[in-house]
Amino acid sequence: MVYDDSSSHNLLLLIIAANVGENCINGNADCTVADSECSSGTCKCIDTTHYNTSATSCIQKGGFGEVCDTAIGDGTCLYSLRCIVNECQCEKPAIQFFSENICKYKIVLAALCTPGPTDQCLDANAECKKDTDIIDKCLCKTNYKISNDACVASM
Repeated sequence: MVYDDSSSHNLLLLIIAANVGENCINGNADCTVADSECSSGTCKCIDTTHYNTSATSCIQKGGFGEVCDTAIGDGTCLYSLRCIVNECQCEKPAIQFFSENICKYKIVLAALCTPGPTDQCLDANAECKKDTDIIDKCLCKTNYKISNDACVASM
């Protein structure tokens, strides 16, 4: 902030140090907490971090499968993941899988899939593999067969 003392024509530069949640006037330079920035006149943690009030610091958010703080909530996880029992997960882990930084719905048997993510098929005994037409689909794993739209152990 610049202050003009008209009587003596001296300019004074006022430097303000601000913590997260406090006003910032001179941009990011005012924000004293590491990994914080001045946004709309207030110091805030950058997007990949969350504010830890007890440590008065910006802490890195957790990625998929990483530790989070259930007491603080979902804001401790990246990519719109949910903090479930202190682990960053998809909101509905039974029917979703994580790929390319987003949660996607699991794929039903015989539907097209993408090689790579191992948990993308809805049936736990299915995997993404090539069918007889060399097309990637969710198919029963080796030693399993389809019975009533589910993969069951072969006898």
